[in-house]
Amino acid sequence: MKFEYSKDEDALYIYFKEVEVSRSEDVDEGIIIDYDALDDVVGIEVLDASSRIDVRDPPPHPRLRASPSP
Repeated sequence: MKFEYSKDEDALYIYFKEVEVSRSEDVDEGIIIDYDALDDVVGIEVLDASSRIDVRDPPPHPRLRASPSP
């Protein structure tokens, strides 16, 4: 599992598998679940992440990385 937070887009993505996404499903406002061709969950995207979780000072974690700013 890997986490990626984009400060510019205020979006958190949680990767369970790094494979091609076959389809996506909006399960709640700002929560999107991605599925592979076998219909397994491969990731979850959280939009407006800072309004849902504290992203100001994320805990140190070897799999958490910030997306580079453009």
